[in-house]
Amino acid sequence: MICDGTSETLIIEILLDALKANKQHHIGMINLTMTLQIVAIGWFISVKDARTYLHEHKSVRLFGLACIMLLMFLHYAMLKSTFSLSSEISEEIQKICEGDSFKPFSFFVLEKSKVFFRALFTLILFLLLLYLVYGTGSRKIV
Repeated sequence: MICDGTSETLIIEILLDALKANKQHHIGMINLTMTLQIVAIGWFISVKDARTYLHEHKSVRLFGLACIMLLMFLHYAMLKSTFSLSSEISEEIQKICEGDSFKPFSFFVLEKSKVFFRALFTLILFLLLLYLVYGTGSRKIV
């Protein structure tokens, strides 16, 4: 089917809007996650009272570690979900527009390499935050 019928055009518009919204959601969640991670790391490094409190209260430190790990797993589930949805929507558009060589919707498709590097960068920040929180219990606070 070539993309020239009105029903196909309407379906493509709906799918394209969904693809745009998915990418916007994906980028928004990445930005929010990295912002929160950087703020938490900066606060933790610069405020001695926070490190002292976590050093003295093991249960709070363990709760913090559990929360960070839970957020990390939820974040990666969201990344997987938005990437999968992007691929599915893209495949649907390609089925409808079979034969069209012009693919303007590809701008809104999440690329595997970009998702990988975003995931890698947020993983580094998550691991740094885990290290900082975990490390407060095993060393003297300066």
